[in-house]
Formats: sequence, structure tokens, C-alpha cells
Amino acid sequence: MHYPVIKLGDKKIQCALIIISTSLLFSLVYINSTNIEFSNLSDDVPLEINDLISNETYEKLFFHTEIQCTDLNYINKTVDGTDSLDTYVKVCEKSDKHEDNKSAPNLCEYCPFKEPNFLKERKPFVALASFGGSGNSWTRELLESLTGIYTGSVYDDVFGEFPGSKQCPLRGKVYIVKTHAKTSQTYHSECSKQDSTIQYQKAMYILRNPYESIMSAFNLDMTSNKVGFANQSDFQSEAWRKYVKERSKGWRIMTTYWLTTFNKPVYTIVYENLTKNTLRELNDIGRFLRLQPTYIHLYCAKHCLKVKYHRVRKPYWMNKETVFDKLLKEVVNSEIKALVNKIKNMDNIVKHLNGYVL
Repeated sequence: MHYPVIKLGDKKIQCALIIISTSLLFSLVYINSTNIEFSNLSDDVPLEINDLISNETYEKLFFHTEIQCTDLNYINKTVDGTDSLDTYVKVCEKSDKHEDNKSAPNLCEYCPFKEPNFLKERKPFVALASFGGSGNSWTRELLESLTGIYTGSVYDDVFGEFPGSKQCPLRGKVYIVKTHAKTSQTYHSECSKQDSTIQYQKAMYILRNPYESIMSAFNLDMTSNKVGFANQSDFQSEAWRKYVKERSKGWRIMTTYWLTTFNKPVYTIVYENLTKNTLRELNDIGRFLRLQPTYIHLYCAKHCLKVKYHRVRKPYWMNKETVFDKLLKEVVNSEIKALVNKIKNMDNIVKHLNGYVL
């Protein structure tokens, strides 16, 4: 079969090409303004990502309620450095001053994802691993808001909180998968025994102070409520002492596996950083996932998400200095130090671990 030869010198052809190119350009701009961009998740990524933007700049932009920028030329830009963010802050501060002295519209009205959805096409799996009590559910909420895609789990949805957990992750409808396991196995009842291994291409590991994660896990086990609290008497029982000894060892083993044994790229989400500098951490997580989150994606994940699974205020007596006596502190500290010896070359992580010791 022979195809006709198009001569680009023809003026009609030139005009048609210009119109088509312009239409495609506007289509791409529109798509980028509403959707987050994905790229190949199997690309190699270093464990630690260089800091481009100071926490102070993030705070100036996102934590001051008087800054409400509705200039779509800026809120749909990606965060690519301090200069870009500083420019955005200045523009938003100016745009907040309207002639009629009315406040700018609520930015939550511009959120790209009103509700998460399932994937339409498969993507390489990414593990969201953590030791129990490290904030996995809260992190999943943030990630679903950031990506617009449901997260899955290797376990059945006991509490019924996440739609993505109600089906076997191997179906390919999700790609970020929660696990508390030291393997790539899935234990979901919908996954067949013959095909129960997930081929993770990357992993995110949530590292939390073991004192805090053990208390959090104990609260859940005692109340069957992810935001509930155990009684003060429970923390004075022999069951608590046994719990600490078992769980502190489990914390070390779990962390060792994901930071040293798992042989694919791993990004360590330090829980304390995620709570203190949420937007900053979400932007770095997005870059690890090869996403291109814009200012509005980050803003919506922080300010417009109705969080369900994040304890805000503990009882006054519930703190690691008091519920762990001297002997229990020795137990936990020894596990922290043993982990430090395993990952001596990971300076940034070792710094956090040393800060956990009481």
C-alpha cells in the first residue's frame, strides 16, 4: 500500500499543522492543570533526596492563613526550587489584596482530586512499609490526597477505612501498598495462595520513634480503635512490660529489613518530619515516586484533607518519659543502638535514631 506524500511547503498544510499543534498544546496545559503527572516508577532513585526548599519557606506559604493565592498560573506550577516558591509567595501575597477588600476564595475549591479513584492502568508496585503504630494509615490518607489514587494493603480491611484495601492489590487497581511484613507476601483473603507475592519496584519505609510507635500500637491493641487510648492502669500492667520487650525487638527487625535487606530503592519517611513539615515531606515523597505535584496538590493534601486516623492530643500522663520505667527504657534503647550498628553508613537516619534514645 502506498501513502500520499505530504508537502510541507503547501500553505494549507502549514496552517492545518499550526492549528493542530496549538490545539494539542492547549489540551496538554488543561490536562496538567487538573491531574498529577506520573512517570516510570521503576527508575532508579537515590535513598536520600537533596533539600531544595527550606522548611521556613514552606511555612511562610502554607501555614499563614492570610495567604490565599488563586492565580492559576502559579498554583498549577510544580515546586522546583526555592526561587520558584519564593516567587509564588510574593505573587500570592499580592493577589490577596482585592480592590473590594474581600478575602480571596478558599483554595480548597481548586483541589484537583475531590475523591481518590482506582487506577485505570497498572503501575509498578510501591510498598508503604512500617512497624505497627508508625502512622501508616495517616500517611495513606496524605498519599491518596496527593496522588488521587487509592492505596491498597496486603491485609484485609478490618476497620473498613480504605476502599483500596477491600480487594487484593494484585488486581492492579492500586500501586502503593501498605505492609507491616518483612517480606513481599500479601495476606489478603482475596489473593490466591498460588499468586501471593507482590513484586515491589520501590518502597517507602515510615521510621518512627520506637517509644512512640510502641505506645501507639498498644493503644490500638487495647481499644481496637485507631485513635483511641488505653487506660493508665494498662500501662502499669505486666502485659505492658511484656509488650514492650516483644515490640521493641520487632521494631528493630522490621526496620533492618526494609533499610538493608530489601534490594530496591527505598525512601525513608521520618514520621517526626512528616508531622512537623508535612508539605515539605510530601513534595520529597512525590519526587521519589516520580510524580510532579504542584503547589495546589500540596496545599490540598495539607489543608483540605479531612484526616481520620491521626491522634492529635494524648492524655497528659501518656508520655514516653513516664510510661517506660528505667528497665523498659534500657530494653528499647538497646534495640535502637543495635539498629544503629546495622546502618552506620546512613548518616541522616542514624542522626534520628540517636535522638530517640532516652
